[in-house]
Amino acid sequence: MTPAQSPSPDERLKHAVQAKDVELVRSLFESGAGPDCIEPWGDSLLHQLAHEYQVVRSTQGPTVKEILELLLTHGANPEHIGANNWRAIDVCIEQGMSDLIEVFVRHGANPAQREFR
Repeated sequence: MTPAQSPSPDERLKHAVQAKDVELVRSLFESGAGPDCIEPWGDSLLHQLAHEYQVVRSTQGPTVKEILELLLTHGANPEHIGANNWRAIDVCIEQGMSDLIEVFVRHGANPAQREFR
C-alpha cells in the first residue's frame, strides 16, 4: 500500500475556492499557488465563481467577490475562454452581475460583446 499523495497546490486552491475560504485562498497564494486552475472541460475558477454568484449573491456574494478579486490580483486570466466559448465576464454580462463585471474590467477584461461560435 502506498501512502496517499497530498493534493497539488492547484487542487488545494480549487478546494479553498469551492469552500469559499478567503483566508486559505490568501494563504495558498502567499505560499506560491497559481491562480489559473483550469477544469478538464475548460472552465477556470473565475467561471466557477461567476456561476456560483448567481446562486449565493444574497448570502455569500461579498465572499465570492473577494475571492474573485484575489484570483485576479494574483494573475488569473480574465479573458480565459472556457466551456461553451464563454469567458467568466460573459456569464456576468448575461446575468446582469454589474458588481462582478466591474471587478473583471478593473483587472483587464473587455466587456465588449464577442461573437460566440
